[in-house]
Amino acid sequence: MYYKEEMENKLRSYEVFREGGTRIQVELGRPCTMAEITVNVVQFKKESDLRSFYFNADVTVKEAKAEICKAFDATLDAEKQVLYRVDAFEEPSYALRRVNASFSKNNVSSGELLVLKSDKDLAPSEKFKMSINLTQTGLSDDSQYLTDIEVPREITLAELKDTLIDLPALESLTKHVQSNEFVRIREKQ
Repeated sequence: MYYKEEMENKLRSYEVFREGGTRIQVELGRPCTMAEITVNVVQFKKESDLRSFYFNADVTVKEAKAEICKAFDATLDAEKQVLYRVDAFEEPSYALRRVNASFSKNNVSSGELLVLKSDKDLAPSEKFKMSINLTQTGLSDDSQYLTDIEVPREITLAELKDTLIDLPALESLTKHVQSNEFVRIREKQ
């Protein structure tokens, strides 16, 4: 996607236009600036209502999701909605689990299609409930119960760690954690 700041650049300055021919894709909407990201969003099972959103590049997924939910339906609870990147068949496949991180940290590019899906759209057999406990030593002796969460059964361990980093119950401990590499998970004994 080309940015607003590039509109006066000559085509020959782009490598893709130097050879004999190229394919381009045209989209309606204003070009975003280099300080912005634009995403196209549809609600799950309501694909005919596509909307484009422009955000500052450093906006968190949580902030953007709140604005997106409000634009679709003021009664939507953003905490019960999940944004998904789509696969090659435009099916919601990759949940944006790092809600306190930017779109770029969730591998979302400008112009990408996202699907807003409610937790209720997951069948009970697709969910898994777990109790979250915190330990400083790894031993059961100092284990402290924090909260219960429900996650999709198809979630990976890395995605679970991303979800845990953003849990309000762990916020004071994880606010400076940059990636899930600094979180360990173990089965409670």
